[in-house]
Parts: sequence; structure tokens; C-alpha cells
Amino acid sequence: MEGNTIISPNGIFKLIMQKDCNLVFYEVHVVLWVADTNGRGEGCYLSLRSSGLYIFSSVKEVWRFALKNRHSKLVLMAEDDGNVYLYDMEKHL
Repeated sequence: MEGNTIISPNGIFKLIMQKDCNLVFYEVHVVLWVADTNGRGEGCYLSLRSSGLYIFSSVKEVWRFALKNRHSKLVLMAEDDGNVYLYDMEKHL
């Protein structure tokens, strides 16, 4: 997901995997949250797996948000309320 963006339905909130390897959540141009992973690798990408959300560089894991239980059909969404949610399409987390 390097350079890619997840945008809320109203277009106000954006989760961006930046080229500097930092995952940042914005409200328009205001930073709401950062993973503080800038400069920790090259070619970083966000990976959504059954065990959680991870940032990987080309050679290593840089950051993780691990879940207690495994989920088979996860979706990451930015919502109009200014939050990012992990949804299990089989049940709400």
C-alpha cells in the first residue's frame, strides 16, 4: 500500500502509507495519528492479515497492530466519524 490511501466516504479523513515508511491518518491536512515509522525502511507497505495490521519494509516488519484472535475476512476502513476500523466481514470487531 505504499503511496496508497484509504479515504472515508465523506472524503475528509485519509489513512496514507507515505513513501517515507510512515503510516499517517489525516483530517483534511491535519495529522490526527502517526505510526512513527518514518525512516525505518524502504519500500514499506501496509499488510492486512488474519492476525492484524502490519507495516513491512522490503526486508523486515516495521510495525504491527496484532489481534488476539484470528479473523478470516478483515477489511480496513476510514469512516466519517474520524476513526479507522478493522471490520471482520463475518462479524463486527
